[in-house]
Amino acid sequence: MADTVLYYSMSGKSRQTAQEIADALKAPLVAIIENRPRKPNFAGFVSGIVDSLLKREPKIHTSGPVAIANRIILCGPIWAGRIPGPIRSWLDEYGHDTADLIWVPHSGQSREWPKAIEEIVLLTGRAPDLIESFSEKDFARGQAADKARRFAAKLAGVVKNKFAA
Repeated sequence: MADTVLYYSMSGKSRQTAQEIADALKAPLVAIIENRPRKPNFAGFVSGIVDSLLKREPKIHTSGPVAIANRIILCGPIWAGRIPGPIRSWLDEYGHDTADLIWVPHSGQSREWPKAIEEIVLLTGRAPDLIESFSEKDFARGQAADKARRFAAKLAGVVKNKFAA
């Protein structure tokens, strides 16, 4: 099974995590891009929060092809306890068709992600197969890159164990 690392990032932190995972797995890295991107400033952040709370689905495209038969490792922020609109748009359109979905949320506090998982279940019909959350503390302490590489090694082990039988 091939991996694709798919991400949405406004601040660059989720992109950084996705890049570390993609590099470690030697997997393609594909961005979810809003057709009308918001600016990475306070106003953009506030509009993202509002869109998350209202469960809006902006029009999106990706930076490259995503083979949905592959294992998708989806990295992105959590805004106001919810997934951001661009990720919601992608999951609503393609989430039911993914073979395996791994969720890698980035939030200010790690306790925020359960609400986002519930939303993923509503959009895809199932929970992600594996979850690894990243917090602002991981980035502030300089631990995010190492944590991402350890998680990628864990994912590589999951593949080996899954097909060893």
